[in-house]
Amino acid sequence: MMMNSEILAAIIAALASLTVAIISLIQSSRQRKIIHNQQIDIEKIRQDHEVQKFELNARLDYEYEAKKKLYKEYEPLFFQFTEFSNEALSHIKAISWTTFQGSSNSDKWNKNAWMNKSSYFFKETIYKVFCPLASMKLINDGLNSIDVKMDEKIHIVYKLGKILHSSFHHDYILAQNMSKKIKVEKEHLEKFGQNFQLGAPFSQSYYEEWQKNVITNPEDFKGGEGIRTGQLETLLQGFFAEGANEKRIISFGEFEKKLQESDSSEWSKIAEVRFERFDPRINKVLWRILVIQACLHYIFGGIKNLKAINSDILENLTNNFFEKGRNDIDNNQRPGFKGNVTRKEEQEDIINSVEKYMKHQFKNF
Repeated sequence: MMMNSEILAAIIAALASLTVAIISLIQSSRQRKIIHNQQIDIEKIRQDHEVQKFELNARLDYEYEAKKKLYKEYEPLFFQFTEFSNEALSHIKAISWTTFQGSSNSDKWNKNAWMNKSSYFFKETIYKVFCPLASMKLINDGLNSIDVKMDEKIHIVYKLGKILHSSFHHDYILAQNMSKKIKVEKEHLEKFGQNFQLGAPFSQSYYEEWQKNVITNPEDFKGGEGIRTGQLETLLQGFFAEGANEKRIISFGEFEKKLQESDSSEWSKIAEVRFERFDPRINKVLWRILVIQACLHYIFGGIKNLKAINSDILENLTNNFFEKGRNDIDNNQRPGFKGNVTRKEEQEDIINSVEKYMKHQFKNF
């Protein structure tokens, strides 16, 4: 009996040892599996990290090379553009000032000598107004294959350049924004010639007359005062000289020579028909287009030395332009001038219509 008890105890002890061994084996197997899975996870994390590091380095290398190319293409062209832009702003102010000066001499004014096709001021106007657009075209063409969004300032300059171009064919928007109180004065210029009374009352609003002309003569200058996209592209081509290694803007001397050699050229006629005998008080829509150009040139001058630009800066510069430059865009500056609206009303309408246009354009920024 005692032997049986000892055998039973031995069997129980053996079973217990076996159970412990089995449990240890299972736990050990699980532990090895956990460690193995952890090693797999660690290796995966390490590989993912290496991939991310490689992708980051590749992206940084790409952005570095792309930005280097961007700045190489952009900076010298933008510097040249700002020079043209500053001259354009000064010249548009000069047009307003010359309107006032010319008005003090009725003989000189009625002959429109200052904006006669053969006059120096006329040629200078076409050159200085459109040189910045041609220069901006060089910038945009050079950046076509580069992602301009990599640099916020360059991206904004790029979009401002688009407005510089598009405003010339947005004459219909500016005409619509014009107050209906502003009446037609161009009719008096055409009907009475040198004897017309500038600003004499007329029943038709400027916009109504403009709209009628657009419908009846959509391709004619009298129909709109703006420049269609295709026409503008043709015009700007005349400002380029093709060199052996580069495309550049022609000098004013080259421009004058080109005009003499191409009296019947399509590109020069596009500008000539709009600016010959141009009068800010009569060609009201075209004058508003030039005020937009002046506002944009003022903005370009304000941002050229800034490293970063945002919508608040653009809005502040626009407001500053109208606050400080009211007299520069006043197209009723003749002493004693009596038009369909007061001098202040006309000035406010120009500011309101241009501000409305600019705010609408800035919505996309």
